[in-house]
Amino acid sequence: MKTKTLNKLLKDYQLIFANLGFKINKDFKKDYLHIKRMATNGTKISYIKADKIKGLKENIKGFKLKPNDPEQRNKYFTAVKPSKFLDSMIIAPTNRTTLFNSLSEQFTKDFISNLKSKLVLFSGSDICEQYNINSSIVGCMSGSSENWFRVYARTEGLQLATIQDTEGSILMRSLLWHDKETNNYWLDNSYEQSAINGDNEIRQDYQKKLIAEVLKHLMDKQRETYKTLETPQFGFGCAFADRLDNTQVKEIQEKFNVEIFRDVKRKVITETLTDLEGKETERETERSKECILLKPIIKDFDADDFESFPYSDTFQSIGRNSGRWFIDSNSGDDSFICCRSTEGQDENDSGSMCDCCEERTHEDEIHYSEVEQEYLCDECGVWIEERDDTARIGNTTYNNHTGESHYSHDLSQQ
Repeated sequence: MKTKTLNKLLKDYQLIFANLGFKINKDFKKDYLHIKRMATNGTKISYIKADKIKGLKENIKGFKLKPNDPEQRNKYFTAVKPSKFLDSMIIAPTNRTTLFNSLSEQFTKDFISNLKSKLVLFSGSDICEQYNINSSIVGCMSGSSENWFRVYARTEGLQLATIQDTEGSILMRSLLWHDKETNNYWLDNSYEQSAINGDNEIRQDYQKKLIAEVLKHLMDKQRETYKTLETPQFGFGCAFADRLDNTQVKEIQEKFNVEIFRDVKRKVITETLTDLEGKETERETERSKECILLKPIIKDFDADDFESFPYSDTFQSIGRNSGRWFIDSNSGDDSFICCRSTEGQDENDSGSMCDCCEERTHEDEIHYSEVEQEYLCDECGVWIEERDDTARIGNTTYNNHTGESHYSHDLSQQ
């Protein structure tokens, strides 16, 4: 479809409404002024009404409207979804007709499809920042604290793949995982602006664009290394490929000469076959062949470096000792950090580590000792009333007469 300016699009729909017998709002042109795409969110329409301008001039001495000033547009202008803006163009029927609803849906598609966009990749701490600042993206992790995503910043080769408009507003995002050992990539679930989220056809258009742009980036990156190599030397999978039509997926595969896997495995699954002579051989199962092999790792992993963990889609837990991401949640197994909480909590967290016995203990049964300068569980520590503190049991002396314990080093100094 040929790209149209917003003004041209609005004129076309005014004509459509008039030809279909809808009652046009005669005050629309004089009431709704300086209509543009919203700079910080290209899926919305920004405008200011004539009476708002009048009120600003009456109440702010020396006020002068500057329609192209970002600060004024953010402070004084109104931004709405395309469908809501369309309502203002006509005297909408009391009960919205099927025809009006269809036109409203089509206008939204035309408006959003006209957006010019590009692929932008983020890595390291920039991933954390993007999750935090882009609260308009649909998804339970959007707008959360940057600390929740520090494990993403430390994960080897992990990037956040985004489709952005020309103003830098994110329209869709997805984590792009990489396994350096196998050179396999996995594009995780996609999340988008609410306007895109509300229409499956628009969402699919952007999902298709995201896959194609990521593959183009990977091929360009490969050419930089191998110069003239055109056949992909990497594996590629996508969590939302099943949401696209098979014809769309096939079109992308043929364009980039690559297979798009739709599931992930952490190891090759084999089966034993016995021939007629009783000879046994091992081969990979057909189910295993349909999945891409991926074992992402967090560099220099130490669970104590992180205060919280993000809810993750494909990879739902982390090995406490290995720093490897796992597909299974491994719920109930303390050997893993379970990343299923939308509150940034480790669902397998059984408390803090006791510095004495090195056992993980519930937070109600562990205390920080000022005198020892370490965490002690109830089994390893004794409460010292006169110090209002806890000390290691081996550093305390019990008084049978008073029934109280004392810090042994205090007694030796007397």
